[in-house]
Amino acid sequence: MHSFAKAAAKRAISGMPGIRTIVVALTMFTAAVQGATATTTCVLPVPDGGDAPPSKANVEGRFVRAGHGLVEVARRTGQPIRVSYTDKTEFYSAFGGDYDPSELAVGQHVAIWFVACKPSRDGTGQAAYLLGSQEFPFSL
Repeated sequence: MHSFAKAAAKRAISGMPGIRTIVVALTMFTAAVQGATATTTCVLPVPDGGDAPPSKANVEGRFVRAGHGLVEVARRTGQPIRVSYTDKTEFYSAFGGDYDPSELAVGQHVAIWFVACKPSRDGTGQAAYLLGSQEFPFSL
């Protein structure tokens, strides 16, 4: 074998560990991305507890008012926001029991989870779950 061919073969063989490193790194990166995706799954609260802790609420603040199909919430920072709800939205008390949005009291602390836990660009969204509490602040 010519020295040129030997040098090329040597470079190709020595390049193999680099290729293996890249393949291993890509495999690890893919697993990390899949793991991160799994942990960002939306978990809505379950009345009377559940197997998994709920995701962080999208909005927390004081209840201002309710209108047809919406509630307005004053957050600690920023302007009050309006959150829409439908007949599929679940309304619960932090102390148990479901209720109607008309039963919310002005100043009552509320935590809201949006559908799929995703707000719209302006911070508002459609409520999937609204939890009300007379105590402020509360944590889940």
